[in-house]
Amino acid sequence: MRTFRFLFAVLTGLTLLITACGAGTTIPPTVTVALEPVQISPQAGDKAPDITLTDNEGDSVQLSVVAAEHKSTVLVFYLSHT
Repeated sequence: MRTFRFLFAVLTGLTLLITACGAGTTIPPTVTVALEPVQISPQAGDKAPDITLTDNEGDSVQLSVVAAEHKSTVLVFYLSHT
């Protein structure tokens, strides 16, 4: 019976800790974009199509301009986490 009480207390404490750490935290999206579907089959070494996205401040950013300003450019598209 003591073992059960101990395990119950530990599990309850962990549950409360995990719940408290995640309570009220939301991750705002950094960029919200609606892209038209593109039917292409890119190959290794192909250049990306020139697209325009909106940054965190609401400004439009064109891929060709960013690529011209920087030696390397990486695009990362995240799936929704909601």
